[in-house]
This record gives sequence, C-alpha cells and structure tokens, in this order.
Amino acid sequence: MPTTTLTPFSYLTLLIFSFVIAFCIRPIRIPFPIHIRQKKYHLHLNLATAPVIGILLLLITTAIDGNVVKNGFVGTQGIQPYSVLILVFALAYICISIDLTSLFEVIAFKVAKFGGSSGTRLFFYLMLLSTVMTIFTSNDVVVLTITPIICYLAEENKIDPKSFLISNFMVSNIASMALYIGNPTNVIVAQAFGISFITYSAWMILPTLVGCVVCYAACYILLRRRIPQNIPPPPSSAEKQYRINDRFGAVFGVGVLLTCLLALLVVPVFAEVGVWILTLPFAGVMVVKDVLRDLLNARRGQNGSPGRDGGDMVEEMCVLPSTRGGMVVHGPGGALPLDATTVDIGESPCEGAGDLHGESRQTNGSPNEDAAATHKSLATSASSSSDVALVDSSKEQLVSPPALSRRHSSFQLIEQPPTPLSRSLKSTSQHHTFPRTLRRTLPTLTKIGARLPWSLIPFSLGMFILVESLDHVGWTALLSTALAHLCPTLAVATFVTCIITTLACNLLNNLPMSILFARVFQHPNFATTLLGMGVLPDRVDAIKRGGLFALIIGSNIGANVLFVGSLAGLMWSDLLEKRGMRFKQSVFFKWCVLVTPVVLVGTCGALTAELVVMGYNK
Repeated sequence: MPTTTLTPFSYLTLLIFSFVIAFCIRPIRIPFPIHIRQKKYHLHLNLATAPVIGILLLLITTAIDGNVVKNGFVGTQGIQPYSVLILVFALAYICISIDLTSLFEVIAFKVAKFGGSSGTRLFFYLMLLSTVMTIFTSNDVVVLTITPIICYLAEENKIDPKSFLISNFMVSNIASMALYIGNPTNVIVAQAFGISFITYSAWMILPTLVGCVVCYAACYILLRRRIPQNIPPPPSSAEKQYRINDRFGAVFGVGVLLTCLLALLVVPVFAEVGVWILTLPFAGVMVVKDVLRDLLNARRGQNGSPGRDGGDMVEEMCVLPSTRGGMVVHGPGGALPLDATTVDIGESPCEGAGDLHGESRQTNGSPNEDAAATHKSLATSASSSSDVALVDSSKEQLVSPPALSRRHSSFQLIEQPPTPLSRSLKSTSQHHTFPRTLRRTLPTLTKIGARLPWSLIPFSLGMFILVESLDHVGWTALLSTALAHLCPTLAVATFVTCIITTLACNLLNNLPMSILFARVFQHPNFATTLLGMGVLPDRVDAIKRGGLFALIIGSNIGANVLFVGSLAGLMWSDLLEKRGMRFKQSVFFKWCVLVTPVVLVGTCGALTAELVVMGYNK
C-alpha cells in the first residue's frame, strides 16, 4: 500500500529517480576494470539502461516490491503503459513508411521553392508547413524532415539558418498539442482521465491555433533581423535530389494515415474502443504492404527497396562514425576501422548533411573507381579484430539518403565526434541490427524497423515503474497536496499548472514529467485538499479539468526552453551537430525564453476562456 508519510525509503527513491533522469539526459559509459579477451567493455547508462538499473536498485534495497513493478507495467488508474507504446509504435511505423518514399522531403522542398526569393515568405511558409505536418503526424517526424531541408537551403545559399531552425522547432512542439496522437505525453494524460480522441481535439484545437499564431508573431518580431531578405532559388540539380521514389507507397501510406485519423474521430462516437486498438490494424496494413512490396521486388530480381536508403551496394558499404570519434566502414565483412586520412572528405560546412535526408558528397571519378579505391584503402588501414566497432542499424539507415541510390554511389563518409545522444542510440539500438539475409529479402521492413524508437520501450516502461515507486513511498501524495494549495480557482489552476509543468519538463524531460503530474492530479489528496479549502465539489472537477489540459500544454511547450525538455529536442540538437550546424544551448535558451512565456499566456488564456464559456467557472 502507498504510504502517506515520508520515510528513509522515500528519500532513497527520490535520489535514485534523480540519478536516472540525469543519466537519461546526459548518457555516460563506465569502463569495466577487467578486460575479457583483450577487449574493453563498458556499462552504458542511458535512456534504455538507466531506468532498468534504477528499478533493480530499488528492488534490491526493498524500497519497492514486485507489486509496484507489476502496477507500473500493467498500469493503474486508467493509465496503460503498454497501450501507450503500442499506439506510439503503430503511428511511428505508418509515418516512417511514408517518409521512406521521400514524400515529406518533396513537400518540404516544394514549399521552400514556392517561397521564391523572399526570405520572409519562406520563413512563414516553412512554419506553416511544420504546423500542418505536425498536426497530422508528430513533432518528431517534422523535426527529422524539415530540419535537413533547412540545412540544405542554408548550405546552398550561404545563409544563417538559425532563424528558420528555431522557429520551425518551436512551432512543431506547439502544434503537437492539437491531436491526441501528436505527442506521447498527450496520450498519457488523455488516457489517465478517460478523454476520447474527439473530446481531446475539441478542447485543444483552439489553444493550439492561438499558440501557433502567437509563436508566428513572436518569432518574427524576435528573429526578423536574422531573416535574409533575398534568397536565390534552389539550383536545378536539386529537383533531381528531391523527388518521390515510390509513388504507390506514398499514396497508399497517406490514404492509410488519413483513414486511421478518420477512424479515431468517428468510431469512439459509436463505441468505446481504445485508441491503440483502432490504430494497430492500420499499422498492420502498412506492414503487409511493405512485406509484399519487398517480396515482389525480390521476385523480380530487384535489389534494395524503393525507400530512401538505396540498394544493396549502399547497405554493404557505409562509412560511419565509430565510438572513438573516428570512422568505420560497414561492409560485407563487418565493420572495419578507417583512418580519417585515407579518404578525402568534402569541405562543406554541413559535412554530415547526408546522414538523414540530405545529399551525399561524391568523390571524383566513377562510382566503381571510388569503391575500388576505398576497398584498397581499407586493406591497408584495417587493424586487429579487437578494434572493430559495432555499427548501429539506425545509423546505417540514416547514413543512406535517397541521393545515394540515385547517384549510384557506393558509400558515404561522415567524420564527426560522437555526441552523448548518438552514443546512447548507438549502444541501445544494436539489438535491432537485422541479419543480412533479412535485410536483402525485406529491405523496407528492416529499414523501418531500424528507425523505430526502440529505446523508448525500456525508457517509458521504466519511467512508469519509477513514478509508481514515487507514489508508493509517499511523494505523489505530498506533491498532490502542495499543488492543490496553489490552485484555488480555475484560472489560477490553469496558469500555475502550465508554468510548473513547463519548468518541470526541463528538469525531468516531458515524458516522466507527464506521468508524474498525471498521478498527482489523480491522487485523492488533490480533491480532498481543495474541499478542505472550502472549494465546492463541482468546482473541484472544473479545477482538475483545467489542470489536466494545462498539463498537456506544459508538456508540449516545455520542450521550447532547453534541449532536455523532450526527446525531440535531444534528437534535433544531435541532428544539427552531425550536420556541422551546432546550436548552442545558451543561444537556444536566450531566444526561447523570450517566446515561450508569450505563447504560454496565449494558450492558457484560450484554454481558460473555453472553460469559462462552457460553464466550468460557475
């Protein structure tokens, strides 16, 4: 049974929880003092391992028992962790499958081209595109799609991309509030309080639109001096780089996605069906389509897939960063170290621009000559097998853009020191390196599988269990009582919750923060404290409703303060660093701290007005 008073176990649990959050945000690796077979081994503390280790420590110290772990996994009080993960992965698969057709890239490039030579027009067009794409997909998809286009435009036109990058990142985090599926934090809060897809959308559409408009205006006022007045049009060669490489897959995928969204809107009106149950069959349809497409291509004797990653030649020869900051070549024989001086690297300031969706840098000479030269260099630079670096399958996916398959290039070079997040992803995704036979037979399926957020499984489930642990040792009860004292009225509850959760995002990350505060609002102490303060019972329900929607606002907009506020922020920062466009945290904070408060006021004001108009303020 959960305790209502703090004990030594309460402080131990809080300490372990704090360390887990710190290691998730700043991954580290600890070398083992003993070498096995002359190889060094490390203990990685990151998104995937830190929560699991934290739970094991709590079990060993008897701070929690097996029932706490079971409740954290199965779920209590309406929150079902497994259903949240199923929903996230089902939608992620659909969006990644569409993304492999290059549809999102082409749309982004067309919009950028439509902006013409006006920097201001391009600024607003890109923000509008980010808004629309986020509403119908997710902020993660937009971050990984729009950002490479902006990097490409900045590189080709020699302009400062910071105004475009920060405005699109901020508006995507705001637009993710609109629909239930825009952010995993939305799913957690809505599921905890039994809010249907259509009810959620009805309440959050207006605050989202107000927040986006305020963000447009605030970003333009703040960044207008950094927006270039004139931008040369993209070169004609860019048209060949950005084109849909699988029209059937693009049309089919968009049809499945729109039908899924329509089902989420219509079905709950007639029957009470879980959102994950509605979404999973559509992901299954996409899986069947991708498998059949791969098998059909294999039967026709085609190597590779229509996705952006090219054919077998690309899969069998990819040059990737090693864990020591150098480079390794992933070829048919495995991963071999490569000296940085062996092969010439392009001189572009965005050298890593091909690692996601951008273009590759080709060496002089024909592809066959380049490949032969590289094989020769490898023969002279390969060292002992103990130096072989493991290659992350998700990195292999990211290194092989569509430009590679269209130019028939055999490999791509990237020389970048590893970042904390890239080390985390490298260490947590190696369980998902698919066998070579499977990659040849089902290339599209394996490429999508390599890009799915596998590290989110141990992270999410671990955080659910750790938050359940905080509830078990008394911290949730204490926080619930304290928050109730700060929320005596509806308007105050809305604004206070928005501010607190926005700040908490940047201490905890928005996913564990949402889990924690959803439990805080669910705890009986919240309602009991308000009743003890003389608040009428119907007003208690109104305050709770305002607080939970304010929690959704804070969990999304809170990502617009520090990179650590969300997983999307960490991915965005890591992506820019690989492309040679490192965005300093201090600069990001300086601009965001001027825009985010204005957006918070606008969205909270719109939410409060909705609640008052609907009669919750009586």
